[in-house]
Amino acid sequence: MVKVGDLVRRVKVLSLGEDKNMKWLLDHSVSDSVGVVLEVEEPSFDIRLNNLDYPDCFVKVLWQIPKDSTINPLWHWGEELEIIKKTEENT
Repeated sequence: MVKVGDLVRRVKVLSLGEDKNMKWLLDHSVSDSVGVVLEVEEPSFDIRLNNLDYPDCFVKVLWQIPKDSTINPLWHWGEELEIIKKTEENT
């Protein structure tokens, strides 16, 4: 589970498949920026949207280099991110 202070990078993107269902695709081409987790929020209910389970958590990340956006920090679905390094108190 992602914790505040962890270093992360984005490694997955959502894709609309031929069957019109959304699915996660591993895509290391989006992972050139590293960010630090500022906040983590867990949803209070279970739901499915376009055949995707609602995320385990939402993660607010302050990106070192905000790619394709001038808005920083950004919220992400937890499934998009990979932990590069955990903070010492979270290890």
